Amino acid sequence: KRLLPEDPAAARQAILKDLEKPDFEISEEHWKLFTDTLRMLTDRGVGVLLVNTPMHPFLKDMPTADPNGTTHEGMAEMVRRLEGLHAEMPRVWFRDFNLGGRHDFPHEVFYDADHLNRSGSRELTKRIVRWMEEIGKEKP
Repeated sequence: KRLLPEDPAAARQAILKDLEKPDFEISEEHWKLFTDTLRMLTDRGVGVLLVNTPMHPFLKDMPTADPNGTTHEGMAEMVRRLEGLHAEMPRVWFRDFNLGGRHDFPHEVFYDADHLNRSGSRELTKRIVRWMEEIGKEKP
């Protein structure tokens, strides 16, 4: 099932029509709360997986990186910060499956601009499972 039109040109227009204006700012207060929560969890021995899921590939060429108005620069900054947490914190792993929209998830596996359909979700789940199997080799 999908919300987007099957025709790629019509889907591109639908996504463009629904985009919010570029508007994004990282809240340092919320970021601190997030990182404090991660530290509390990992200090208790909990492993945390952080995932940036794929957005529709049309978004890479649009004014925003997601339908909610996150700028491409803002998304790149968030990915950099999450990669930093992955490098800095034991038991925290991050994987960017979106790759700035330059991933290999095709138009057909998206329900809308920022959600996969059932087929796409199954594929992402397979990739996450493979990644989880690799995690034990990366960190203690």
